[in-house]
Amino acid sequence: MTSADIKRIGKTNWRGISTDYLVFEILDLKAKLDMLPICHEEAIGFTCPNDCPETEWVELHQQLYEAQLAECQKELDRRRNIIEIYIKNPDREIIQAIKQNCILADVIEKYTQVFYSSKDQLKFRCTLHGEDKNPSGIIYN
Repeated sequence: MTSADIKRIGKTNWRGISTDYLVFEILDLKAKLDMLPICHEEAIGFTCPNDCPETEWVELHQQLYEAQLAECQKELDRRRNIIEIYIKNPDREIIQAIKQNCILADVIEKYTQVFYSSKDQLKFRCTLHGEDKNPSGIIYN
């Protein structure tokens, strides 16, 4: 197993996890990494199989934990960045209220023709392309 395989395995989608759990997971992974050289069986949770050298076993788990830790940290940094954006843009609540109360098709209809397609999708002619004969955009409310 290569280190690229380990990194791919270590990639986990942390978006649906609460921030508290994410911080706990980061602390847990750091503790496992600290414990790995001292008492690897407890850090990994099970013993090394007979057909694998112990040093390779520990190195693979170290790479896995480091990949998971990097993904957790990246998600935590992404969430911190989102919070900073909301703080820098106090009009965010107003923008969200406008988005919730406006129907997108009504706004687009003020600028160009809106059509219903055969699949009950809303389509429009893009005004940037000049004279379009057929609708070139789809509206997703």
